[in-house]
Amino acid sequence: MISIFARILLVLAALPAGVLADEYATTSSGRRVLLRDNGTWVDASPAPKSEQGAFLDAEQILKEECMSQWPTDFSMQAYCQRQQREAVQTLARGKPQDIPENQFAIVRNKCSNEWPRDFSMRAYCERQQFEAIRDLR
Repeated sequence: MISIFARILLVLAALPAGVLADEYATTSSGRRVLLRDNGTWVDASPAPKSEQGAFLDAEQILKEECMSQWPTDFSMQAYCQRQQREAVQTLARGKPQDIPENQFAIVRNKCSNEWPRDFSMRAYCERQQFEAIRDLR
């Protein structure tokens, strides 16, 4: 049996290079993924209900931030917004299963204080901290 990721790669490999563009797909197990035109993918499944409320104002914040960073480049504004939305989805998933609740709370607080209006950097900060926690075990 071919894994879902192998199936996605087979489909992408069969397409001419000019046809590729970022698009969403739903796996046979019901997960939603974003297929990037560079051959990578990210999980785009909805966030758990408990984490969704924490990012209610994220859309307005990311639009303002991307507009202020790229005031005359609309292509970069759009790219910035896509990156920030992916980061919000990552953050909204909440605590990784292997990270203790107390350490997660410390990391979440640290990264949100360091990057209050940049969700992409906040997600990166958390990823780095979680890797360090795992390395320390």
